[in-house]
Amino acid sequence: MAGQVKSPGAYPADRETTVLQVLSLAGGLTDRGAEGRIRVLRTIHGKKTEVKAKLTDTVQPGDTIVVPERFF
Repeated sequence: MAGQVKSPGAYPADRETTVLQVLSLAGGLTDRGAEGRIRVLRTIHGKKTEVKAKLTDTVQPGDTIVVPERFF
């Protein structure tokens, strides 16, 4: 978990864990976090790829959730 969350870091997740649940483990978004622009860094076929994520998407082993700063 990286970016605009209250407690960035690594969090354990199983196959049923959603992006929203991991965000909750990280204390939620900061007041600058852009909920609508959350991305997941995921290794696909040996290559790091950035994919857009919804709060209901499940995380996979090795995923890094990135919450960018929102624009005012």
